[in-house]
Amino acid sequence: MPKFIKAEHDKKNLTVQYVCDNGSVFLKTGGTIAWRFNNPGNMRPKSKGIYLGQIGVGETASGKFVIFESYEVERKKKKSLLRRKYNNYSLKDAIYIYAPPKENNTEDYIDFIVKKTSIKRTTILST
Repeated sequence: MPKFIKAEHDKKNLTVQYVCDNGSVFLKTGGTIAWRFNNPGNMRPKSKGIYLGQIGVGETASGKFVIFESYEVERKKKKSLLRRKYNNYSLKDAIYIYAPPKENNTEDYIDFIVKKTSIKRTTILST
């Protein structure tokens, strides 16, 4: 399969146009930002520089998000970010930062993670 090397987002039509290394074009239309942008962690752009594997940035109703060449590349970046930024926080505190109540149902998010993983709300993520 060709590799995505460049992407542009059309906010109005909820479409990302991916350009492949062989010159072909691939469209993702509709769906979630995570799916359309190959960004299941909903990572935002860096203030300076870009992530390895970043091939675009899309402006959405919820702000800007990175467009990655693949889900797999984004997952590696997200894991690294989580370890770097949230390692010393409790699960509860980390989720309140990562998924603030202004944009999410944070308590439901925490309850879901606790139920699925059996990790306590007070557990420090580095442990």
